[in-house]
Amino acid sequence: MEQNIREAIRRQSAIDIKGHFSPLLGLFGDTSISTEEWVHDRLQEIQHLPETQQKAYIYSTFDILVLGSTLRNRIKLVNRLLTLKYVLLRNDALFGKTSQRIIQFYCSRSLSMISSVMQSRNTAMIRVLRNPELPISLRSLITKILMNEAALLSKSISSIKIDTHRQLIESRLLSTENKLPDPVSISRLEFTASHLAGKYTESGTEIFEALTAITFRDLAYLIQNRVGLTDSSSSTEYVRAVIDGANTISHSTTRIHSLNKVLKATIYASVSNFSQGPRLPIHILKKICEGFEECASQFTDNFVKNGQIEELRPSLEQSALDHVRSTFASYPYMRAEVYSEVLGMIPASDVRPTFLHYLTFNTYQGFSLDLDILSSFDARLISPFYRSLSERIPADHYPQHFKRYLYSGMTGLNLEGIDWLFGILEAEVDCHFYSRYLKLRHDNGLHAGFDTVLLWRIMAGEDFNLVPRVHIRDASLDIEDYQLTRLSDEVERAAGVLDSLGKNREADRLRYSFDVPIPKDIGSRDVQGAEDAP
Repeated sequence: MEQNIREAIRRQSAIDIKGHFSPLLGLFGDTSISTEEWVHDRLQEIQHLPETQQKAYIYSTFDILVLGSTLRNRIKLVNRLLTLKYVLLRNDALFGKTSQRIIQFYCSRSLSMISSVMQSRNTAMIRVLRNPELPISLRSLITKILMNEAALLSKSISSIKIDTHRQLIESRLLSTENKLPDPVSISRLEFTASHLAGKYTESGTEIFEALTAITFRDLAYLIQNRVGLTDSSSSTEYVRAVIDGANTISHSTTRIHSLNKVLKATIYASVSNFSQGPRLPIHILKKICEGFEECASQFTDNFVKNGQIEELRPSLEQSALDHVRSTFASYPYMRAEVYSEVLGMIPASDVRPTFLHYLTFNTYQGFSLDLDILSSFDARLISPFYRSLSERIPADHYPQHFKRYLYSGMTGLNLEGIDWLFGILEAEVDCHFYSRYLKLRHDNGLHAGFDTVLLWRIMAGEDFNLVPRVHIRDASLDIEDYQLTRLSDEVERAAGVLDSLGKNREADRLRYSFDVPIPKDIGSRDVQGAEDAP
């Protein structure tokens, strides 16, 4: 009985779908309106069914085979007519020219109708997905239908044999981003705000498959706002399915565009400090992250191999890494536990520049350093800095790959300062080191305090060995009295942080190097003397 009902639904839906794409009906009215109403009504019916029946009903109603057959027939007719048009180009007679114009009009009308009907189906489904109360099981079904229909139209467009690029743009099957219709998933005000915020980063000239770009843009907005999503495993599976869907897009430009939208939205929903409700679990990207160590770092994107720049189609892993890597600059106020999770995703090659960004950003902006975040960095700063790129970049070229990221008005670093900071990771920590720091700071090459520089040198660099103490006043160094007072304070601040991280040995050595007394409340280490430390 149920099988008969499903078959009856499938037959009626097939009739309705073919009617929506009817060229004859399209000549007398806009079938997109009736299409949107039809999809809306069917989705309302599905929501009133028991969950056990929803899957069968939605696959019977939105039969991808029927839709595919209808699209193929429409495209086949367009192909035949375009072939005829090119044959008629040889005919200069009035009949030939008139026939060409009629064919051109019909083909343009057919392609526009296909675009309009498919976008109407898309709009109706997105409107339903805007409902935060929609069960995740039904949300997943509708989203799968959305992505399948976008892929189906993409395949149909690619089957047009004769170059109709201009017609595809005119019919809005292809489009630049600024020509895409406004999203249905968010309000006009939200879209305008986000569009203005990103308008200077968009080229505005890249051509996308319109329906696919629209689909994943709207899904990205829904994920970003966590509509109907929680920190549950089902929500995790849902978001991962959308990421995988974007990754399988065949049109390269559209794939990169859509994948970036979805990944950016996923990270935002996972790390932003929402006022209420749980964030999406950051481990949504866990399986993707497993491939990060095999990917080149974002900072090696200019890496030259055998004299040639490798231009490869960005993998899902590389795209995800790019977004995870930018998270530290885009969302610097992440909570410590979230920061630690994101830090755990990046490859070893990226830990030190991330650490330098964390230190310089917070100190330059006047924020205190979080000991939990510093502890997370300390756990990952275990390999010598010159080996952390796993031989991808020679040690003497290492700093140049980080300048673009670190050279920022938010960190107070310039190119000279970045070069110097990477150059001191093996330097001896003594009064001469402080003198070089003062000169660079005087020349505006660096705005970080000396305590920040000390933390960078000690935590990110090689072990520093004790050197015979030279009293600064006897070292013929141009250091003023007020600078000496500030030096003691900054050394003690850095040593205090190291003590809090359990790095007591390094803290004692640092105090000893600058003749700063070890506080008595630390313990008996002041009796032994730092010079006896192993």
